[in-house]
Amino acid sequence: MFKHKEKKLLRNIRRRWGKPAEHKTDMDKIALYHNLISAEKPNDYVSGTTWEDLNLNTLFSRIDHTTTPAGSQYLYHLLHRYASPETLKQRTEAYSVFFKDTALKEHIQLLLAPLDQKNIVYLPNLIIKELQEKPKAAFVFYLLSFGSFLFPAMIYFFPFMLWPAIGLLITNIIINQRYGQRFSKYFTDISSLALLLKTAAELTSLKTAHHLPQLEALKQQKRFVKTLLKKIGWLTIDKTQLPDITLLFVEYLNQFSLFDLVSYLKSISHIRKNQRALTALFETVTSLDAMIGVASYLTTVPNYCIPKFDTSGGVEFVKVYHPLLENAVSNSISLKKKSVLITGSNMAGKTTFVKTIALNMLFAQTLHICLANEARIPALKVLTSIKRSDDINQHKSYYYQEIEALLEFIRLNEKANRYLFIIDEIYRGTNTMERIAASAAVLRHLAKNNYSLVTTHDIELKDLLDERFEMYHFSEQVENGRHFFDYRLKPGASSSRNAIKLLELKGYPKSIVEEANRLTEHYANRQISKAKD
Repeated sequence: MFKHKEKKLLRNIRRRWGKPAEHKTDMDKIALYHNLISAEKPNDYVSGTTWEDLNLNTLFSRIDHTTTPAGSQYLYHLLHRYASPETLKQRTEAYSVFFKDTALKEHIQLLLAPLDQKNIVYLPNLIIKELQEKPKAAFVFYLLSFGSFLFPAMIYFFPFMLWPAIGLLITNIIINQRYGQRFSKYFTDISSLALLLKTAAELTSLKTAHHLPQLEALKQQKRFVKTLLKKIGWLTIDKTQLPDITLLFVEYLNQFSLFDLVSYLKSISHIRKNQRALTALFETVTSLDAMIGVASYLTTVPNYCIPKFDTSGGVEFVKVYHPLLENAVSNSISLKKKSVLITGSNMAGKTTFVKTIALNMLFAQTLHICLANEARIPALKVLTSIKRSDDINQHKSYYYQEIEALLEFIRLNEKANRYLFIIDEIYRGTNTMERIAASAAVLRHLAKNNYSLVTTHDIELKDLLDERFEMYHFSEQVENGRHFFDYRLKPGASSSRNAIKLLELKGYPKSIVEEANRLTEHYANRQISKAKD
């Protein structure tokens, strides 16, 4: 039977199911674990540019249904990391377990609840970052701590020891003030580590017929967890919960006997030796929270599927949609080893569509889900060039930034079948003739080895790109004097002249509309002729 406190927690857990996490933590703290762990191999993760281009901080906040801030940290990391097929399969199996076995899911959440502490987000500093070495005079602290008991005891037999005892206790107070403050910043993190260890120990007692690799891994670490917990025990005491008399005794031990300082020196030595094991333990515990969080999120989406990875190189999405849009219009696309050029007017849906494909490619390789009816895709890293602006501080124009981004794509393109390049309105920061020529040359090159998904207003490109590209478009609709968007992907290049039609609908003079149509025909023919030459 659940105790009263557990019943209250359980009611809260059930209330929060299917809803975003309630613990509010700024993104810098959420990103701390990922930033530390990804520093060694940054190429294994979604790039910062791609993360920003796809508004993944906003999407993360929508997906984050975790129980604890530490779970949020791991989910944030998980969304950045391209996972192996075996890991992805395990994630799908975990979602299935948590959908089927509500009692197990809720029991795990109850055990995770003590980690719902705001300071837990700093724990990665302790288990990943290089820790300070012991002071060279550390052995002196041990002697002084021992002496704080020995000298007062000797006064009974040797009264003259009173003055040495007083001198030693004063020395300890000074040392505690000087060194205790220096190391006290770690005390909270060590308390958080103790919470993690206690939670891990509790989770090892869970019995289930389901296969959850996390629980099996925790059982293998049971002895390690209990041993380390004992070694850091003193610093994990919650002094705010102690009776006044006990608290007074504890403070005496700290001030005069250097208990906190000596305990820290012993604890930090054990932690430093076991940082990799502790990082693995952190991932194991918090991944349970993250998997339950994703399962909760999946109850809120209209539909989703488990992607199939196609080694033949085909890309197929059936009724795929963007996760941040309410009542999102879904679209389908099927390609066989071809890149895509999408034309169309502003606000018709080009950028949203390429972001939709990019997000679902990432979802497939991190969460092992796609927001679509069906998905058959190759395993490709996604790189984007979408959000670009003039950078005054670095004296870089919009166009110069894009040159740098696409040059990196060109360098990476030497390796075949590795990447999906997403480019929104290619080279829009320069003049029309050079933009079309440069775009055609770059896109032909990129399509030789990898996929590109590109948007443009330049319909002239359709005649300059070879059979490696398929053309699609989005277009606004004008019917009975009404202008609207249907956000439907259509095959072929856009031949719409609705931009000028809109001028007419808004009441522009007839002479301007006719002149604009005439110049459009002349300009299009002239640009194609020059580009071919």
